[in-house]
Amino acid sequence: MWRDYHNECSLNAHLHSLMCCADERDRVQKKTFMKWVNKHLIKVRKHITDLYEDLRDGHNLISLLEVLSGVTLVRHTNSPRHKPSHLDNHHAPVYCATA
Repeated sequence: MWRDYHNECSLNAHLHSLMCCADERDRVQKKTFMKWVNKHLIKVRKHITDLYEDLRDGHNLISLLEVLSGVTLVRHTNSPRHKPSHLDNHHAPVYCATA
């Protein structure tokens, strides 16, 4: 399992190739998850392009859970601009997921 690296250069090259594989795997998983989310959000005429930005305020996350569960959830703030409002909108999906 462990290779015998005779010099630091070959070890660094191997570590670099492992990190590139991990980065590629993360990119593929993110892309796959976004496609899955968009497949469900299209039912309510919504779409995300960036996981962080588009799920940050909680509205798209609430919409996704509403589509998946068939239950209407409370949106605390319609146009959240501040972090506390974002957190309020994230409370409903977290509660729904743990209930």
